[in-house]
Amino acid sequence: MEYVDLYNLAQEIITARSEAGKSSAIVPVAELKAALIQGVGWLSDINFHPIETKPGDPLGHYECHSEAESQWEEPNSWVVLITYASNLGVSEQRFVWCKELMHIFDTEDGCVKTPDEFRGLLTEIELKPIDPSEQYLTENAAKWKALLVLCPKQQRDEMKIRAAQEGLSHYDIALHFRIPEPVVSSLFSEYYDRYYERFIEN
Repeated sequence: MEYVDLYNLAQEIITARSEAGKSSAIVPVAELKAALIQGVGWLSDINFHPIETKPGDPLGHYECHSEAESQWEEPNSWVVLITYASNLGVSEQRFVWCKELMHIFDTEDGCVKTPDEFRGLLTEIELKPIDPSEQYLTENAAKWKALLVLCPKQQRDEMKIRAAQEGLSHYDIALHFRIPEPVVSSLFSEYYDRYYERFIEN
């Protein structure tokens, strides 16, 4: 499974729920998780685990390890563990879960492999460097991939028109998609269209 396959699945899910008249036509993260386990050859399971965090700590963290003694003997024995801040609301939790799931599609260069690299990434996220590392670019891409999956373009474009016509607030839009309210400005920005072109059309 490639990222574009997961995006297309998300589009199908939310379209089907809308056509069925579901009161909340959203993309369930549980269905994305199930599709990844079934569709990614090296992956055997995905686990989510809440943890206590301090102010300034990352809201989510992705780890991947093998259950087998040798991953070469059992290539589909890898397990993904996603830890997340236990005090997140439902919308924030959905977005963090989905963003961390997007790291399943990371390239080798974009992976954080050591504690020093992880600390360096946190510094970059805070300072927004002029010449970012591959890890920083990968983290940024994961956020946009998550936004695209949770708010597929067809529904996003429809909501953009509706929001303008009806004067909907960012809160209304966030509630509709079950995403964090601060993310709505990104949802309707030109960057959404640019990342859609990069990840889906190219």
